Amino acid sequence: MENPLSHNSIETNIDQKLDEVKLRALQMNVVKGILNEIELILKRQEAKESNQNDTDYLQDLRKALDESSIIVQSLPEFRMLISKTIGKIDANNIEHVVAHENAHANIVQSEGAHFLGYRLLVVKDDASDSFLYRPGVIYDIPKDWDVERRQKAYINILSAPKDYGDRLSRSDQERLDRLNK
Repeated sequence: MENPLSHNSIETNIDQKLDEVKLRALQMNVVKGILNEIELILKRQEAKESNQNDTDYLQDLRKALDESSIIVQSLPEFRMLISKTIGKIDANNIEHVVAHENAHANIVQSEGAHFLGYRLLVVKDDASDSFLYRPGVIYDIPKDWDVERRQKAYINILSAPKDYGDRLSRSDQERLDRLNK
């Protein structure tokens, strides 16, 4: 009997997850709309202007993204996932992507926030039958933290790759710019 944690079983599991998520992958225009809605709700929450409807809607939006994602807990699984997707396009980019997202994960944990996993959002390209992949880290900043502490943690998490000697991704930089307005 094969060890369930063996390289082959992990690879087979990732292949199955990738095939499954491609069947339900969201279109790019839908993902952009979801991400914009999430950003608006988060701003209202930080300004203490949100309500229970916003909280419920945010959960629904995140669930929609989760349905179009593969979420793994370990760095080796994430590396394998990246090598099977983004790595097929640019093999030199595998370690960069893994190190970049791991920097975010490390700061999530050092800030005391809750690390929920490494995510690969699978998006169906609007113009073709191909797929686009957006790596990331999923985390939760405790709701009982005051606004200042939450904001500081969020900024530190977004800035993490730079602190590790890497450049920020465009999306990290855009989020930081919005926070600093």
